[in-house]
Amino acid sequence: MKKPNRREFLKIAAGATAANLVATAASASKAPGTPSSHAPRPNIILILADDMGFSDIGCFGSEVHTPHLDDLAKRGMILSQFYNNPRCCPSRASIMTGLYSQQAGMGMMVSDHGRYLYPGYAGILRADTPTIPELLKSAGYNTAMVGKWHLAPETEEGKHCWPLQRGFDKFWGMISGASPSY
Repeated sequence: MKKPNRREFLKIAAGATAANLVATAASASKAPGTPSSHAPRPNIILILADDMGFSDIGCFGSEVHTPHLDDLAKRGMILSQFYNNPRCCPSRASIMTGLYSQQAGMGMMVSDHGRYLYPGYAGILRADTPTIPELLKSAGYNTAMVGKWHLAPETEEGKHCWPLQRGFDKFWGMISGASPSY
């Protein structure tokens, strides 16, 4: 089966988004927590790895054996033409919100929090910007995150933008970007 290119992916994503909006609107009159449809929905797993090259896993040509990731790639969708930011916080903000990083308040790093006067460089994920997990929850999905959040300061001030407050039901990981991983 041919893997979709960027244009095809965007068409598929736009169609899925429109379908979710229609389903969400149709279920607005139902009681909270009631599923909007009995049709099965796809499981969504998004893997973001820092400092990893394009061909570092098997499905992209690596000599390293990665059978589980290769199996996920065979059965799912591979993004092979996309844009990212040169640093992890802005990339994560874009992935979590679907917006340019500056629109989400993360034009630089969390460590720059409060350093710049412009809202696009606040160093904290904007509270008024919905995240993909928040939108998925409104469509009846259960959500979980494992790993590094790195979208808000690890202080009380940033707590309103931590994973459990931004749409995830479960979170196993670290808030800051340079925490020990043990």
